[in-house]
Amino acid sequence: GGKKLGLFRRGVFVFHSESESDILMDFCIHSMLRGGRNLVDECLDKERAAFAEEEIEALQALQAARYAVLMVREVEPGYGAYCVDVTTPGSEPFFLADRFLSTTATSSGMTLATRIVPVDDFYMTGGAGMPIVEETAADVLAALAKWLRDSFATWLRDGMCPPRTRMEDAELAAFMVPLLLRHRSSSRIAYGDPKDDQEELLAALEREARTDSLQDTQFADAPDGSEPYRRGPKVGRNDPCPCGSGLKYKKCCGKNA
Repeated sequence: GGKKLGLFRRGVFVFHSESESDILMDFCIHSMLRGGRNLVDECLDKERAAFAEEEIEALQALQAARYAVLMVREVEPGYGAYCVDVTTPGSEPFFLADRFLSTTATSSGMTLATRIVPVDDFYMTGGAGMPIVEETAADVLAALAKWLRDSFATWLRDGMCPPRTRMEDAELAAFMVPLLLRHRSSSRIAYGDPKDDQEELLAALEREARTDSLQDTQFADAPDGSEPYRRGPKVGRNDPCPCGSGLKYKKCCGKNA
């Protein structure tokens, strides 16, 4: 999985942000297939007797999860948003329950790529989504449109889109996730309590983006066949954090280092 996403290089996992480990985990669970089946399928087949009824229902919902590129149509503050899946021609708006999204998607038109899980008559996110930000949206959506034309030309021509197979869904994720990682969409993800003030969450996103930009200038891939090397001064644990928060590095971005 790491090799497919470009996160495993010369025997080492290389993450630009903590969210990329979650993205890798989601991809490995759902989109790395053996015999057309993913880890959720195998878990239910081999371990069903070990699960309670509620756990089986949750795993069955994960079996029906699919990768999607969503455009927000209307926000329901505190609950989620109504979205359409742009990878599905003629997609009808559906409700996506995500309280955190409802505080950050301040207007319609926001686009994000994520795995969605059906629950009754609405969907939930898989927890490893990436936003498609305004400055890269044109390039990302153009690349997606070309990929869809090349992959599902007959469906698009006939205006039909039957449910994607497990393999087709895995192919969509294998295309979109590396594309968004190259555009550093993972640096636009921040972790916080949904009850936090929206301005604090947006500030966290900005600090994450600045830190990611700094890392890009400090690290570079050496020529093929050699180890990556480091450029620039090392940040001490008691030095001011380079993200600009005003805190010491060990109390901010270096807390988990």
